Amino acid sequence: MARQTPTFCLVDFKVAATVLSQQPLGYGYLAWIHMEPTHPDLVLPESDHNLIIHESGHVPVLIAENPTRKPILIIRNLTLVGGLQTRTLERTIIIPPKCTVTIPVKCVERGRWSPSPNDPYDRFSLSGRLDLRMRHRLSVDQLKNLQQHRIYEAAQFTVWNEVDHRLGEFNVDSPTDSYQDFLEKRRKMINKNKLYSIRPHPEANGVMIFTRSGFLSIEVLPKVDHLFQYRSLFLEDLFDPRLNPPNKKMTPPAFADILEDLLMSPLVSIPKVPGCIGQTFVTKTNRFLGEVTLFEKKIAHASFSVQKEH
Repeated sequence: MARQTPTFCLVDFKVAATVLSQQPLGYGYLAWIHMEPTHPDLVLPESDHNLIIHESGHVPVLIAENPTRKPILIIRNLTLVGGLQTRTLERTIIIPPKCTVTIPVKCVERGRWSPSPNDPYDRFSLSGRLDLRMRHRLSVDQLKNLQQHRIYEAAQFTVWNEVDHRLGEFNVDSPTDSYQDFLEKRRKMINKNKLYSIRPHPEANGVMIFTRSGFLSIEVLPKVDHLFQYRSLFLEDLFDPRLNPPNKKMTPPAFADILEDLLMSPLVSIPKVPGCIGQTFVTKTNRFLGEVTLFEKKIAHASFSVQKEH
């Protein structure tokens, strides 16, 4: 008989969450949330001074070096520009101090297999994040492959199909079929002044958004300062006119009820990325899709999405 995989939920780790405030914003609704306990000692990557990423010689993995004395948290679905083609990080990882690891990625620029004239050959920089709808679709594929093949990854052809959809929807002329070209065009369409003027609730370390296109996301980081640093990455989808049908009427979802359901949702652990620290758990059902990474039984990053009918 096959051994059953142990199932957990966030309340097993004494996780609690509260909706602090909510409001209409952009093309949808937003709720600032507080979730605890979180780990106080993690830092986010800021520049080459505290994170160095370069090619490994194999497309599905890159080499990441943490030269600092603090563990670095790199959240899932960030886009990495440079090297031989743009990549996206497959899952959240925590790199220990003074360590070098290989990290799992997917290619989001299938038409380039040589150095870009604008970037160093071997180095990568963080340039953005996959949009909410694409993150959700890749989470569907990751869960399917985990259940069917015990491998937590999205198929590369699924990633390329999603990139093709974005380039087509936005009429992006990209000679190398690059997701980065989509991001750059989308940023020109977004009201940056309004986006960057948003200030999180002073006690919030997480945010929930609900868009007119019917997608809801939940993102939690360890600190209030971290949320402020990444607020534009988490809120861009609310300001995207192409991905939010203008004539759809909508009402705010029951954010508190959704958060309560998340805390009770079944999760399963997945194998660690070699050399990394912390433990990642993924949802076991399609109710919520995504993952939560804990470090010393405290939240490092939670990232979930829901596709709702409305």
